[in-house]
Amino acid sequence: MVRILPTQKDAASNLGRFTRAMSRIAAVTNDVQGGFTALIHLREYALLPVMYAGVMGAVARRNGRMVRAFTLDPQVEINGRSFALTAATSPWQPFQEVEVAASVLARVGMSGGTIEERLAEYQKGAGKFYTPISEHLFRVLRPLAEPFVLDDQEYEQLFNRTEGFVAMSELDFAANSDVVAEYRRGRSHWIGRIGHAERYLDENAGLAPDTVRDVQGQRERWWPLLGGMFGGDWHRAEVAASAWRDNVLAARQRRF
Repeated sequence: MVRILPTQKDAASNLGRFTRAMSRIAAVTNDVQGGFTALIHLREYALLPVMYAGVMGAVARRNGRMVRAFTLDPQVEINGRSFALTAATSPWQPFQEVEVAASVLARVGMSGGTIEERLAEYQKGAGKFYTPISEHLFRVLRPLAEPFVLDDQEYEQLFNRTEGFVAMSELDFAANSDVVAEYRRGRSHWIGRIGHAERYLDENAGLAPDTVRDVQGQRERWWPLLGGMFGGDWHRAEVAASAWRDNVLAARQRRF
């Protein structure tokens, strides 16, 4: 059997399609035409699994250009200003009016059962999750990672790296754009389950500090830069990775 491999032109065309698709989904979810506020916000959920799945595949393949196609290249118009996708939304955005729904989704993913059953548990005092949508997507996307990982431990690493690149793309955009308010430029809304799943006494241990060291050690040879992430500038990458590390450490300190 002859296998036809994609050319560079084909690959670029595919990446363009990914970016346009993400931009269109974002445009639809942000097109407010009236109705219940909670339901309007819930439409943004559609962005999350698609973006996570795309970034996860890109990280598994060490393809920086594809990471960009799902995070930074899609543009979202908000009040006449253009934002990168990861700076325009967050895991909390769809559930800001119905926070209980996020924890219920997480419980269904973790324990199975129906939404009604898990809602009843929640109402009886089962409690909330620190990062419910991260927990939910961690389980929902597990089957898609089968081609890239050997076991659950490797999958967890891949998922945490995925959220890391989403957060770093947001932090890099915020630091290099005048459309993001000053007060939130160093704070990421994408610090997911890694903030409580990794428990280290040493603040220099863990995936986020390791990423900073990778950037500092590899500089312009760090694979995301070869695909144009962080403007191809390793100093910008170091700033974004350091900001992500600081956000992760701050989340860890709040929870332990």
